[in-house]
Amino acid sequence: MQGYFRFVLRHRIAVLLFCLLVTVVAGLSMSRAIMASSLGRLVLGDSAAYQRYVDLAAFFGGDEQLIIGLEGIRLDSEPEMEKLHGIVERVEAIDEVRNVDSILNATRLQYYLDAAVSEDPVSIRYITMATNPLASGLVVSPDARKLALVVNLEPDETRPLERTPAIVGDVLEIFRDAGFSREDIHLGGMLAVLAEVQTQTRRNIFRLTPIVAILLLATTWLLFRRLWPVLVTVAVGALAIVWTMGFAIALDRQVNVMLAICPALILIISFSDVVHLCSAYLLELSAGKDKDEAILQTASDVGKACLYTSLTTLIGFLCLSLVQTPAFRQAGIVLGFGVAVALLLAMTLVPIMFSFMKAPRPWTTRSRHVVDVVLHGVQRAATTRPWLVIGAFAVFVAGSIYGASRITIETDLASRFSERNLLRRDVEFFKESLAGTSMLELFIEIDRTQMNAEFLEAAGRFEDELAALPEVDKVLSLLDVLRAIAVADPESPQGGTWVTGSVLATYMHVARSGAAFHLNRLFLPGEVSILRFLVFSPETGMHAMYELGEKAVAMSREHLAPEIPVEATGLMYLAGQWLEENVRSQRRAILISFAMICLVMIILFRSPVTGLWSMVPNVVPLLALGGALGVFWKAVDSDIAVVALIAIGIAVDDTIHFLTRSRLETRRTESTAQALDRTFSTAGRAIVMTSLIFAVGFAPFAFSDYLSIRMIGILLPFVMLVALAADLLLLPALITVGALRLGR
Repeated sequence: MQGYFRFVLRHRIAVLLFCLLVTVVAGLSMSRAIMASSLGRLVLGDSAAYQRYVDLAAFFGGDEQLIIGLEGIRLDSEPEMEKLHGIVERVEAIDEVRNVDSILNATRLQYYLDAAVSEDPVSIRYITMATNPLASGLVVSPDARKLALVVNLEPDETRPLERTPAIVGDVLEIFRDAGFSREDIHLGGMLAVLAEVQTQTRRNIFRLTPIVAILLLATTWLLFRRLWPVLVTVAVGALAIVWTMGFAIALDRQVNVMLAICPALILIISFSDVVHLCSAYLLELSAGKDKDEAILQTASDVGKACLYTSLTTLIGFLCLSLVQTPAFRQAGIVLGFGVAVALLLAMTLVPIMFSFMKAPRPWTTRSRHVVDVVLHGVQRAATTRPWLVIGAFAVFVAGSIYGASRITIETDLASRFSERNLLRRDVEFFKESLAGTSMLELFIEIDRTQMNAEFLEAAGRFEDELAALPEVDKVLSLLDVLRAIAVADPESPQGGTWVTGSVLATYMHVARSGAAFHLNRLFLPGEVSILRFLVFSPETGMHAMYELGEKAVAMSREHLAPEIPVEATGLMYLAGQWLEENVRSQRRAILISFAMICLVMIILFRSPVTGLWSMVPNVVPLLALGGALGVFWKAVDSDIAVVALIAIGIAVDDTIHFLTRSRLETRRTESTAQALDRTFSTAGRAIVMTSLIFAVGFAPFAFSDYLSIRMIGILLPFVMLVALAADLLLLPALITVGALRLGR
């Protein structure tokens, strides 16, 4: 590393001009960015199941719905019905809206009896809302006191998620113009949840990132008690962010919400490298070296360690790209590049800035004395009672393993919001008053020879059994329409079968009339006809909806002929299916990351035994993370993979700094005790400072209203503190008892 530092210092003007050029290019690249990411690009990617869903949605319509619940609307009030009619007309005028289902078109539901065989004017019969199975629970509550408007979007797989809040905002604006406030209405459906996810993510990222930067700068100043380390870290961090985001936009100018957190992470990581370099530089100056010698000695003391710590962090982030989710893959590549850039800039610009500065005064601030006192106590505990320390960690690990064994994975987007969020209140409203806002779609394909009374009777029994499940609120299909037609037909035999010869022909006439409610989205006739079953559920978890779909398909096999294909789909179902695959890929990514970091440690210390033993303190924080999740989280969100992979890459940094310094001091001293003493007084101080910076940098995310961001703020500082304890207590204890040998 000294050779690189010498090269940089010898050509520092040319290096600075090169950095300026790259910064300009990166800035121009960032100017091309557009906020645009569809659900397919973020999660489902090129999945064949998702493409099948898109094809079916082109005819039937998908489940991208915004459901607006209303209370206190009187059905017998003509002015209120007129106001509702005006709202529906304005909502349907929005470009992305396909149609709006409401009590208005439900009350116009017309059954044309015998229309297919009679030349006389068809008879028209209205079915009251109290007995209408097609509307009750969907657009009106059974007690007729609560209404719902179901806004169906035009199917569009390329529609950016960033457009979702705007659509919801346009609908809310229409209601505000009609005299409704946000507190007067209830929002449900996939559209409402995705819009709130977008809103919360953008709000929290753009609000919290500046807070993170301010806290990091304040912490750096408190640790060093001088301004120049703050300026150095700001310069390196800012350039690292610009270069990284310029690279991200060059790869794909469509920026998704996952990349919004990258600037804060890059800033925190770049601060860590700079703090280690500044700390080592001050220690070398305090030892009596002149400025040039201190700069070069800094490269020898911590440069190699910084290289390896960045390599392990890079591995952690790159393994994020192994997760089978497009957004995770992109974020992993970008963050991996960002780590490399942060290291390059730190190892390039920091020595140049040191060379332009005057040699700073000796390091004798209060923060140094406080850290020294803490380190001295920790060192005594680890070296005088090593077996007690090892035993305490063994008990801690056992408890963590027990907690980790209780982990269950689920992704419930609605539960990601805090209790005070209005959307959480709205979820309860729909659960109590109307059918669940989560929808599962079942498609049954039959040919002309199978479309007979026997099949319809069997499908009816299947639907009835499905509707009786506790996780199902309502099932709607062609069969409900046929039953309603049979009930409305005065010629239908009392107590007889509801499947008559003219019922299906009557349905087809009604569906083609365009005046029907739901009807034209339940059946696609042809040589091979498709029946669509809509299953409404109060479940809001993705995995729960996937399990419901699998259960429904299994139940269909008990009633329908085995040659009749039945498939489940829908965004919630597909997301739950993705969750199953995502969890498996997360586990693989974590194992691969751990194995690769272990290999790096073996190469670094040139010993398989030392490399393997050095990973022991890094297992502890991961187990602690699993234990905390199992004990304090009822169901762990799938986004925990981000936390785990960040934790793996960052937690090992302190281990590398401690062990590389210990090995260096072992060669310079006569005993292990002396080597540990000098390690604590040099690398120990920097380790405490960087761990503190990591904890402070991530802590503001704990105050987010959104769970995925809140997990980062709560769990990563916890992991960093556990990793710090393992490195300053368990590592020296293992060295003291001879389990971890560094050689002389």
